[in-house]
Amino acid sequence: MAILYPDVMNDLTVAQQRFEAGCVQYLAEFQGSPVPAGGVAQLVVTLQNTVNAPARLAVRCVLPRLRGRLRRRAEPLFSLQESVLRLVLSEGEAGQVIVPVGVSPETPPGSYAFAVHVEAVTHASAERARPESSENQALGLEIGPPQGLGIVQFLSWGYEARRKAEQSVSLEVVAGAAQEEQDLSPRYVSAWTPDHWSVVVRARTELNDRRLHVMSDLSPPRLFVDLLKESQSVYKEVGLQLDMGEAIFVAKMLTYTTSYFMRELPWQECLLVPMLAYALSEELPTIDVRQIVTGVGYPHVVELAVAQAFFLIRRTLGRSPWQVAEQRALRDLILQCQATGAKLPVEFLYLPLILGGVVVAHDLAMEGEDVLQSLDRLAAAKNKRAEAFADPELAEINDVFEELLTRQVAA
Repeated sequence: MAILYPDVMNDLTVAQQRFEAGCVQYLAEFQGSPVPAGGVAQLVVTLQNTVNAPARLAVRCVLPRLRGRLRRRAEPLFSLQESVLRLVLSEGEAGQVIVPVGVSPETPPGSYAFAVHVEAVTHASAERARPESSENQALGLEIGPPQGLGIVQFLSWGYEARRKAEQSVSLEVVAGAAQEEQDLSPRYVSAWTPDHWSVVVRARTELNDRRLHVMSDLSPPRLFVDLLKESQSVYKEVGLQLDMGEAIFVAKMLTYTTSYFMRELPWQECLLVPMLAYALSEELPTIDVRQIVTGVGYPHVVELAVAQAFFLIRRTLGRSPWQVAEQRALRDLILQCQATGAKLPVEFLYLPLILGGVVVAHDLAMEGEDVLQSLDRLAAAKNKRAEAFADPELAEINDVFEELLTRQVAA
């Protein structure tokens, strides 16, 4: 029997409902739709090989069938550099084909149906390495959409694959004008191969061997102190000198997330295995797990905390002030600034980490802490940044901050 590989598609896109052609699962979608006439749309086809052998693919994009006067046009409304792409996915490989579609300036606003046809063949001796469906194991996990977090490999978000060789994909076009000529070259981006999995298996084994010791070492009081110090250092490097009130609530949110993921054995893997795998791949020592969490694993704690903070804010307010795409873009920006040292605007530290820290202010009170005093310190720290928050575009952040603060002071 073949080794079973994890689902990766749900990390790349929302793929709980997907299609299967031959030995490959796929899902096509237009990113950034609607697109203005005269622009370029990005057709993304997410692919996942389901067998333990290479798969040969042909991905064909069929332009919309036009009707009436549009059908009689001499010039096409949409253009492709290549309508058929041929590629080979290695054993268990997952990735994305990105096909730029040129949209003529003459294209009337409306919805246009493209067809994406996928053919896949493999060796006759190939064995199935991924099932046609998977149960959602993340029910009850208090976190936003998992895409980009790298955790669906350890905790399946569930999916069903329907056998179908062709998918219809709609593109919304709005009014626009001719733009500068853009590159229409399609490309393939590999996201996962079994080579990624081998180090994960080692990390899993190490975690299982040391789980009891790790749990005692990651107690909230110890984590809070280390994460507070690390946060002050990290954000100083991106141009933010944190007031102690701000640092406390960043550390609260990060500590809350870490402790939350330590509650259940499967959740622990989502938190710790990516960190241990990175340390092993870089040949770093893995004896002190707390040091890994607050050191090389700090970016992973941040991305999980960002996703959880948005979830907690939405649940507390009973509404979602920010769209999922905005949440994902903000998470990517924070991580990019941390990785490169680029300046991070202070409002993007408040949204969502400090706001999330306010939500959990009482849930994560440290021994001897006066939570109301901590909230007062945070309010005073934000007042010192009045100039930065004076931009009318930041009104939503200001309003949510005041609402959450008022709730916690009254709690």
